[in-house]
Order: sequence, then structure tokens, then C-alpha cells
Amino acid sequence: MSSRAVLLPIILAICGCSRSDPPRNPQIVLNRETVDFGTSAGLGTYVGTSRSDSLDIKNGGIQDMVVNSISISGDSGFTYATSQPLPYTVPGLQHLFVTFYFAPAAARTYSASATIISTASNAPSKTVSLSGQGVAPP
Repeated sequence: MSSRAVLLPIILAICGCSRSDPPRNPQIVLNRETVDFGTSAGLGTYVGTSRSDSLDIKNGGIQDMVVNSISISGDSGFTYATSQPLPYTVPGLQHLFVTFYFAPAAARTYSASATIISTASNAPSKTVSLSGQGVAPP
């Protein structure tokens, strides 16, 4: 038997093991858990201006997931808008996009949390950290 004949079933077995079907229940999957408007990179946003950054909320399950609400707590200066009005039903394996805005009122560090409430079976309440650095304009 050639080494090629032995390797082919092994490769097929490895490829088959890594593939799995998505779960039936709705699953919230975020593309990240932190939205940073410059604090970690030493950058910032000028006071009196605004910056935006998007978050991708995916339903990783087959059944529909309802995103009921998003609330922000912590320092003021952060707001959000969604690509669809809430509550919104995210079909299986589809996405909802949230745009966070940061508009600092003073030159300082800001931090807050955005809490996403949904019908996801893996995390009905999911928190995203928000941070930003207000910088005095030149």
C-alpha cells in the first residue's frame, strides 16, 4: 500500500472532524467584546467631534434570535444606532450591525458598558466594553 493511499483517509478524517453543524438554538456571537475609541493606541477623539465604530452581532444558531434591547451605562459620551429598529429578529446565521458613537465633552478618559439583551440561549445578556479618550483640540 502506498503512503498516498494511507494519507488520504487520514486527511479526510481530519477535515470531517473539524466541520460541525450550527446549533439549533439561537446563539449570540460578537465580532469583539470591546469597542475602543483610541485609549489603547494612545490616540483619541477631539472634544466637540464624534467618531463611530461598528459591532457585528451574529445569530450563530438556526432558530431566530430576538435582540430586545441595548443599553449603555457608565460615562456619558457614548451612544449607539442599529441597522434595524429594536426589538429586531435576527434570522438564523444572519447579522445585526450596531454602530457606537463617541463624542467626548472634555479631555479625559471615558469608559462605559453596552448590555445587549436577547433570546440567545448561550448568553441572554451580553456586555461589550466601551472606552474612549477625549483630546483637547489643537
